Amino acid sequence: TTSETKNKNHCSRVSSFWLFMGASSSQGSRKPKPQVVILGLQGAGKFTLMQAMLAQSGAKEIVTTRPVIGFEVYSLKLNDLELISFSNGHLDGVLMNLYRAFFKPTSALVWMVDSTDKKNFKESRERLEKFLSCSELDGHPLLVLANNKQDSDEASSVNEVTEALHLAEIVVSTGRNWCIKDCSTKNMTKIDEGFNWLRKELKLTGDNGGEENKR
Repeated sequence: TTSETKNKNHCSRVSSFWLFMGASSSQGSRKPKPQVVILGLQGAGKFTLMQAMLAQSGAKEIVTTRPVIGFEVYSLKLNDLELISFSNGHLDGVLMNLYRAFFKPTSALVWMVDSTDKKNFKESRERLEKFLSCSELDGHPLLVLANNKQDSDEASSVNEVTEALHLAEIVVSTGRNWCIKDCSTKNMTKIDEGFNWLRKELKLTGDNGGEENKR
């Protein structure tokens, strides 16, 4: 069992999907924070990333909702962003409709890849391509985090992950800016660099976050 589905000490659990959606839409006249959706295969490190950013930011909690059995939604509000992620990576019709409901207010996408899990690179590429085909994500900037979860010497390089995911074809063809960073959710290496790039894309900072900004 991965930490994404097991360790939720900082989570508050709410059973209603519509309660969550209603709370999100009840901001009144306040300008909503840009929403960043974090996706990837099961075990890529999505929930671990949110836990680390929770601890780093001093935010209150990760809020968990359960729209249907077996599908949980995690939400973390930072000072300038709201992060959203999911426990289930399946793409059947019902769940895809749930994803798309959450994609509507989304401003950017983070795709996480376990850089040591080479046997699943093909599935990761296919899943990313499927998500990028959603009209709700058209044109949104993409940050790919090649996550070396255990600081292993066997992890693939950024170039190897870029090639394995066919990023030059499937991302550039969608007409969006993108960036890939090798990182580690174990010690938060380079994650700040990636999110600095994302903040610049969303016009939240003047920092360019590095030279990996591509079209």
